[in-house]
Amino acid sequence: MWAIWAEGFAPKLRHRLPALRRLGVTDVFLPREAGQSERALVRDGGCFVGLYETPPHGLSASSYAARAIEDVSRLRIGVLELNIEGLPDGALADYVERVVQAVRAKLPHLRLRINVVPFKGAYLPADRFASDRQLFCV
Repeated sequence: MWAIWAEGFAPKLRHRLPALRRLGVTDVFLPREAGQSERALVRDGGCFVGLYETPPHGLSASSYAARAIEDVSRLRIGVLELNIEGLPDGALADYVERVVQAVRAKLPHLRLRINVVPFKGAYLPADRFASDRQLFCV
């Protein structure tokens, strides 16, 4: 489940987590605006915590990776979902490869999920996904 940042985020999440757990939700991906208190709230609610990094929107691969690394380190989270959209098909594989390289240089064991828009999986770097056991595409 992805949690979207909004006013009154923590109280809403606190009250909805029990119902979500009853529905079988086990993972909650917090937005980059979340802090340690929201992370603790999700963990106390019995769910695993991941970080959902918003789309790069004009950021270079190195800037996007640096922002993600900073957010993961700040929140002490072991799963990162990178939402990569808005790139031309021909640039997608290179961009993803450069982001993954930069993240792996700092956080080699972090579980990474790459989220691209539907029907763009063919443009991802297949060799990277085949060789990295902690890299997934959703």
